[in-house]
Amino acid sequence: MAWWRREGRERRGSLDAAGVAAVVQAVRAAKDVDAAWAAAAPLRAAIEHTDAAIALAACVGWFGPHRGVEAGRELLARHGDVLAVLGMIGESFPRLTDVDDLNAPPPADPWFAEVVDRLERAAASATGDDAIALLDALAAAARRLGRAGDARAERAHAALRARQPDNAHHHYNAGLFFKTRGRWAEGQAANQRAIDLGDTDQPAWWNLGICATGAGDGATALTAWRQLGQQVELGQFGLPEGGYPAAKVRVAQQPLAERDATSDEPGVEENLWLERLSPCHGVVRVAVFADELGVEYGDVVMFDGAPVGRQGGVPIFPHLATLHRRSYQIWRFVGAQATKGQLIALSKHLPEDTVIYPHTEQIVVLCDACAKGRGGDGHAHTPEQAHHVVRGKLCAPPHLAPATVLAALDAAIAGAPGAQIAVPDLCAAAGDAARAEVEARRLALLVDNT
Repeated sequence: MAWWRREGRERRGSLDAAGVAAVVQAVRAAKDVDAAWAAAAPLRAAIEHTDAAIALAACVGWFGPHRGVEAGRELLARHGDVLAVLGMIGESFPRLTDVDDLNAPPPADPWFAEVVDRLERAAASATGDDAIALLDALAAAARRLGRAGDARAERAHAALRARQPDNAHHHYNAGLFFKTRGRWAEGQAANQRAIDLGDTDQPAWWNLGICATGAGDGATALTAWRQLGQQVELGQFGLPEGGYPAAKVRVAQQPLAERDATSDEPGVEENLWLERLSPCHGVVRVAVFADELGVEYGDVVMFDGAPVGRQGGVPIFPHLATLHRRSYQIWRFVGAQATKGQLIALSKHLPEDTVIYPHTEQIVVLCDACAKGRGGDGHAHTPEQAHHVVRGKLCAPPHLAPATVLAALDAAIAGAPGAQIAVPDLCAAAGDAARAEVEARRLALLVDNT
């Protein structure tokens, strides 16, 4: 609801209703947050007046998180009893928090929770259009509190759909909430209802496809992706598959959909390459560096369609949930190679989906901004280097006998002059305890040379 258009009737000096509208438009057309802040100067100067405060509240989301919260805090202190001000501050939460970084922790500033508390109280006593607008703002704001705000967000979504059951917007927003919480069947139903009510825009079909994939409803997911022009057929796991380039996904130890209010942090995160099977799911094709990540080579993960950022033009998608943990066999190794990439190239000689993955030459440690694809100029990281001694993981499908893997590995190494590899745990798993002891000593020697 455009509260500022409805409420801005007073005249304050030279800033009449037309002037207020012009300032709001200038703020929203600004090229960056600094320009938006400067354009809002007339409203900030007249903040004690209700009409200017309402218009300023409509601009809060355009100031960026730091200044936006600063302006919102002052508006709440001065005009927190004005429904239009309160409602628009709540509506600004998606811009005041990092909505693209789906798995980010909830905001630590207690001001966000204070706004939600006030919105909930105001919505409980409001009527008519005010109640609808406040519930809409409450639903958006409570979601941004993380899992601690789930109950209030869900109540607000339910109240909106009860009051206006034929409003597609309310069903779509509820579906968006359910999707981020991993409640796939409910998200599928809400998005389907939005579409049935006339919301045929791409986002509704996209979220229907994601939720149907999470719910394991391959037929509905197939319909959604085809509606969006995707060339897909049902494949592995009974889910749609098509020909897609590899995707980069920022996988979290605890994605938002798998958290609760008592542990609402993403934990360890890594950017992993996936063999992309559909618009929203794929198979991990990287041996993860941090074991605590909880996802490993061969696992099937879902990701959202809005990227966190980009690296070299490649989008980085946020992890939604892990669909299948396929329990690949993982053995750590230390190896030596005559040339860069020699060991990983030997994977083509190993059975089925077995891979030698050297972390030493494949993993790049980045700052947080660059890891999310948001690094700017001047961000320098360790350049790519040639490594002769490398550490990593040997990954094999769960059904392969360790002895079969070991025999193939021995044959591959024998045909690669200058290559060595020590994998004592594989030897032990293959039943060769004596060799495992020898391999452990070799591994120690190689480690000493790193």
